[in-house]
This record gives sequence, structure tokens and C-alpha cells, in this order.
Amino acid sequence: MSSLSICPACDGPKEESQIVCTACFKADPKAPTRYYHDPLERVLAERKEQHGDFKVQFECAQGLKRILKEFDNKRSTSTQHEALDQICHKLSRIVTGDPTHADHWRDIAGYATLIMNMLEGK
Repeated sequence: MSSLSICPACDGPKEESQIVCTACFKADPKAPTRYYHDPLERVLAERKEQHGDFKVQFECAQGLKRILKEFDNKRSTSTQHEALDQICHKLSRIVTGDPTHADHWRDIAGYATLIMNMLEGK
């Protein structure tokens, strides 16, 4: 069981592991990042919101990459492999983090477009 503490946004109760209470987070999902004074802590909190817990995200990304490696037909170039690795990384961020974060989807489209352009000689 987790213990309770005071939410810095509303002075209401919050779980000790939370930065702000659930009600404040639902009202403003960016609220937690405003309560960090250390810039690095703020960045880490923002990334956790966007990408999920880094250990879970890394495990997901590595799992996706293992699947691709297991079924690799050895016909892809190193550039294509790297693009696939990056796409797996972005997919893991969608799965473990915020699926509404448009940059994840944009990055996947970008990696696919780069390979498509390379294949088409652009």
C-alpha cells in the first residue's frame, strides 16, 4: 500500500509516488512538470509522461527488435535495419507512453519516408 502526501497544485491528498494528484493531472496533464525545480528532473518527468517508464519502454523496444531479428531474411541494408530499429523504438514509446504524442507517429513516418526516398533514388 502506498502512503499519501499533499498535492502541490491543490493541497489535496495524492499518492506518495505521484507528483500531483489524479484530479490535477486529469485537469492539466502537464501539471507535474511545473513542480520540479531541477531542469533535469523536469525533463525526465516530461519524458516519462511522453514515453512511459524508461525500463518498460526499453524492454518493449528490445522485444520488438528481437522479433525483427528472429525473422530477418538478411535482405535489408544496414540503413534499413537502423530505420527499423528506430521505428521499433518509436513504437515502444507509443505502447508504453502517450499514444497521442504526435511526434512519435511523425518520427515513424519520417524514418519510413527516408527509406522510401532512398529506394526511389531521391
